[in-house]
Order: sequence, then structure tokens, then C-alpha cells
Amino acid sequence: MTARSILIGIFATIILAIATPIGDFWIRGTWLASCHLPVGVLMVFVFLQLVVNPFLHRIGTPLVHSELVTIYGMTLISAGISSLGFAAYFIPIIIAPTYYQSPENEWHITFFHHVPDWFAPLDTRTARLFFEGTPSQTFWVPWEFWIKPLAAWSIFALGLFLAMTCVCVLLRRQWIERERLGFPLVQLPIEMLGAENQNRVIPAFFRSPAVWIGIALPAIIHTWNGLQFHFPTLPKIPLSYSLSQFLTDKPWNGIRMLVAIIYFSAIGFVYLLPTDLAFSLWFFYLWYLLVAVVMTQFGLPLGQLIYVTHEFAAYQMAGGFLFFTLVILWRARRHLANTIRLAFHPSGRQIPNP
Repeated sequence: MTARSILIGIFATIILAIATPIGDFWIRGTWLASCHLPVGVLMVFVFLQLVVNPFLHRIGTPLVHSELVTIYGMTLISAGISSLGFAAYFIPIIIAPTYYQSPENEWHITFFHHVPDWFAPLDTRTARLFFEGTPSQTFWVPWEFWIKPLAAWSIFALGLFLAMTCVCVLLRRQWIERERLGFPLVQLPIEMLGAENQNRVIPAFFRSPAVWIGIALPAIIHTWNGLQFHFPTLPKIPLSYSLSQFLTDKPWNGIRMLVAIIYFSAIGFVYLLPTDLAFSLWFFYLWYLLVAVVMTQFGLPLGQLIYVTHEFAAYQMAGGFLFFTLVILWRARRHLANTIRLAFHPSGRQIPNP
């Protein structure tokens, strides 16, 4: 870790923080960061290796592996904050009560007089501008109503992310040394760097024809379909096929929506997963479909929510996350107990640093 790598990481983080909401919510194109393997982070990493580093090699000061890893880590951790990882939910929540207040719900009488101006923007015009947009060709933001709430809630956000970092530090030894978990998000940059590429201008990864064939196939298809989105007269290369048209009779219509989609990124990502984990992804999806069919056969209500096709699936996912958390804590119980004991008796054996 060097001052140069930190400065480049900060600069790249700022660029992604600006570009991500523009791409996600204004242009509405490919998500740069709102996914498990952020495209924007990979673009920065590849740009550094194929454009920046060859130039730095010519002047004798290339970025070494530790610097590239530092930049990748900084951009990866911060990538989702400006979009669906935080801001896309956080900012609308604090201004939504102002926008949705009305004479019918009487929020301005029941609780608005308890809300200070540093807690949320209370100006109704500001709320309308946020949800309905500014006039055409203008990008005016009433910062005088936003600065205090954003500053106040940033303290909470900082504490939240600090808490998550601390939890990761506490469980680091358990996950890496004892459970030996794999981390697919770091496997790709490690392969790109390669231990033998320290002094090479272009890493061996990018000199492999197979790599460029794998990059070219989805890149050409997605680029063409992206152009078709903006120019509808162009023919579209289909990557999905709806099977719901064949599931119209009871009980199969309980599935409601079944679409086969070719996700190139998902194919590559699952390749990096352990076999048992990759198996569980599709097995439990089929199990979920089977439950929907059985419930339909017996006339049980399926329900529906915004982000899931069946209401029961949302409750199952919530229960699954809770149970998974309990399993993590149970498997790490001895490690956590030892950590707590050392925290209260620091004179004893110390836990190795992350």
C-alpha cells in the first residue's frame, strides 16, 4: 500500500460514485456497480493494467501488484454505496414522508412537527423535485434543504459501514483459516495479475486468445442489444425465452413466471464457485418452483410482493438468512468466545492481525 495507490483508489472511487447513479437512474443502461461483480470496478482494473501500467512501464514506475490490489479493494468496497448498495434506498427514505404527506393522512399534524430540519428535507417543493424531476434541461438541486440531513445521516452510515467492517475483521480468521472459504470476487483479479507477471508490461492473462474470445462473445452481443435499446429499428439478439406460455393449466400456472435467460456473467461467476454451492443455487430454485406448484394444487394462497413473484418465497428467504446467520455464529462460537476473552484480558495471547 502506497500513497500513490491510495490517491488513485480515491480518484477511481469518486469517478465511479458519479458515474454509477448517472448510468443506473438517468441513462438506465448497464449497471456499473449494482451487482455482485461490479462491472465498473472491473473496467477500472482492466484500464489500469492495459492502458495506465504500460505507460508507467515506459517511464520506469509501473504499479506493482500490491498497489493494483489496493486500488481494486478500494473501488470494490465502495462501488455499491452510490447505488443499490445504499444510496438508492437511503436517500428516498428520508424524503419520502415529505412527498407523500397529504391532508388525508394528516402527517403534518401527527408527527411532522417532531421532525427537525437536520433529520429530513421538509420542503415540499424539494420533495417534488426529487421524485418528479427538475424542469427540462435543468439540473438544479436545492442543497440548502439537503446539506443538514445528508450530513446527519452520514454519521449513521459511517457507523453502519464501520460496524460491518468490524464484523468482517472478527470473523476473518474463522472464515479464511478454519473454514477456508473461497472468495470469487478476488479470484478474477488474482488471475489477471498472476504471480509471474510482476515485470511484464501486459499480463499473461490478457495475452491468452481464449480470454479475448470469452470477452468478445458477450461484449459484441450486449453492445448490439444496447444499441437496439436506443435505436429500436435494429434487430435484437434474443438472450431470453419465456416458458410461462406453456404453464397455463393448473397447477403449473402457480409458477407464474418462468424465463430461461443466458447470463454470461452468471456463467463465469458460477464457474468460480464450489461445486456444492453451485448445485444448491439451481436445486433450491427448482424446489421453490415445486412448492409453488404444490401450493396451487391444494388451493393455498401464493401472494405477491414487489420484488418476488410469490409472497411465501420472501418469507422463506428472510427465514433462510436468519438461519444462515445462526449457523455462522454457531460454527464460529469458539472463535468468538476466544476473541471476547482476549478483549477483556489483553495480557494473554493476541489474535493475529488481519
